[in-house]
Amino acid sequence: MIVGALLMCLALDQSKLVDCNLKVSDAPIGGFFNAGQKKKLKDVESKLENSVLKSKVEMLGEALRKHVNSLKKSKKVELVFLVDASASVGEGNFASELKFVQKLLADFTVSVNDTRVSVITFASKGQVIRHVDHITFPSAANHKCVLLHHELPTIHYTGGGTYTLGAVLEAQSVLAHARPDAQQAVFLITDGFSNGGDPLPAAKQLKQSGATVFTFGIRNGNTRELYEMASLPAEEHSYILDSFGEFAALKRQNLQTLDNGALCRSSPQKFIGNMLCH
Repeated sequence: MIVGALLMCLALDQSKLVDCNLKVSDAPIGGFFNAGQKKKLKDVESKLENSVLKSKVEMLGEALRKHVNSLKKSKKVELVFLVDASASVGEGNFASELKFVQKLLADFTVSVNDTRVSVITFASKGQVIRHVDHITFPSAANHKCVLLHHELPTIHYTGGGTYTLGAVLEAQSVLAHARPDAQQAVFLITDGFSNGGDPLPAAKQLKQSGATVFTFGIRNGNTRELYEMASLPAEEHSYILDSFGEFAALKRQNLQTLDNGALCRSSPQKFIGNMLCH
């Protein structure tokens, strides 16, 4: 309360500061807010903002962690990732999106009999690209080591528009080949307003077919559109973040405490980053 009142006082003319009735100092009004004290208030404000950010990311992380762990309890899972590669994302942030996908997948047992994966990037029309598709084309060769070490690193940034509708339609096409007894989940990651058509009807069809839809809106995403695209309850399936910094924090908050999935079964042993892959 005191900090809030102090911040209000800063906005007032110094001649009116006496009306704030704050018993913080007996110093004369004219010298009350010197440069050093203003800096302290800014530091306090910054700490409060960081605290709010931490709380927000923690709450979102808890919700995401709960749903991901629930998915992992299923023997058979079909995961589709729709990754925004538009111009507004930029190459560096696109790499952050792929890192999120990699970290999330590292905790699943990726194999032909367990979790099957599809990774699709989207930008403008004609730039919806299915880079990985273990769902349509299942094979014993599709395991975690191949996915993390060979397939994901070959995905490159393109730039362009934000054809979200095309990405959702591509997810529908992929999941038409899903195993009938498998859990289905779609993770949409975007930073911009969609163009090229309304994705909501297609997202509705996707959900009606049995898929759980998670949406991540970063920086400039259409909050309402992403909220309506997500599965219910939307507040637990739609994650709206103010920056890619928050997105990275969510990734850390979520993935550091996930229950570990089984390592892939292949030989010889390899380390992918800091993850043992065998």
